[in-house]
Amino acid sequence: MASSSLQWELLKTNSSFTVKRNGHTFSTDPYNLTNEHTPSSMGLVNKNGVGLSMSGSLEKKSNLRHFTVLVRKNKRVASAIKRKNGKSNAETPLIHSEYNIKKGINRTAKFLQSQLKGSRLLTPALRRLKALHESTKIKRKTIKKSKRNVA
Repeated sequence: MASSSLQWELLKTNSSFTVKRNGHTFSTDPYNLTNEHTPSSMGLVNKNGVGLSMSGSLEKKSNLRHFTVLVRKNKRVASAIKRKNGKSNAETPLIHSEYNIKKGINRTAKFLQSQLKGSRLLTPALRRLKALHESTKIKRKTIKKSKRNVA
């Protein structure tokens, strides 16, 4: 496997995830939490990466949002994980895992904290979760009460 600096040099100008708008360069990489096209935020270049997105529509009854969390771990860590049948996972190394969380924002935040404990990705992941939550918030209409003239 090539070093992350070499991968960044190759992907800096030749990435299909690069989007240029108004003089700024953004990234649509699924493991990029900040959408910046920088080596520190590019999830495909780094050993570990996290992606967060909305999945499904908003349930009207329970007001819960469904989130999809993509977790990319180092191959050394992934090869040490055992399968259910007891064989090692060295033959098919785990590159990423996808988790669908249907319990809302609080459960997703707890899951992110458990997965990213001690990682530099925890703060951007929680900020992205909050931004996704705020963007889908249902705005309640306020009804203005009219003042009656009491004679």
